[in-house]
Amino acid sequence: MHTLNRGLKIGCWNIQSIRYKDNDKTYKNLFLMEIRKHDIVVLTETHTVEGENIPIADYYTYCLHRQKHAKAWKGVGGIAITIHNSIRRNIKILTPKSKDYVWVQLDKNAFSLDNDLFICAAYIPPQDSSYSKQLKTDIFDDIESDVYKYKNKGHIILTGDLNAITGTAADSITEDNDKHLPTEADYVMDTEVISRQSQDHIID
Repeated sequence: MHTLNRGLKIGCWNIQSIRYKDNDKTYKNLFLMEIRKHDIVVLTETHTVEGENIPIADYYTYCLHRQKHAKAWKGVGGIAITIHNSIRRNIKILTPKSKDYVWVQLDKNAFSLDNDLFICAAYIPPQDSSYSKQLKTDIFDDIESDVYKYKNKGHIILTGDLNAITGTAADSITEDNDKHLPTEADYVMDTEVISRQSQDHIID
């Protein structure tokens, strides 16, 4: 097996529809330039439908479609993973259990890694969307179950658009203390944490 000694470049981009009416981003130089800076790129909100592909020269593209929106000509959500042809044979796309995320596995031997690398490419719809409300399972619970399955087989990267909106909520543990810390190391409690300020006050 050929071993790749160069660095691996992985990117993620919410593309907000790969095609919209007469605007096809696969023909745009800016789009192609950004893709070609990477070996692997996760694209979210592709808005593609079954049978639709994203052709990019020198790249293999795997598309995960969601259903077509009843009131729109395009699909909703959607994920695509572009993989440069030079490394395609060393990457396995694992059979998705959901239309909202997919796992890919990178062979440790091909990339000179200590362990295989598992990348989860996800698009989590907003909590209050009509799509989320009709789901029978929680997407985060499903992903967590997979993380538990893969964590002993290799390293994990979770990427994509998780629609995690934090508003002005604290980004650290509030009112913490060192009472239960089993360590002799000095620990500075968050006694004077600056409150986060955001124009978006929604928490999702």
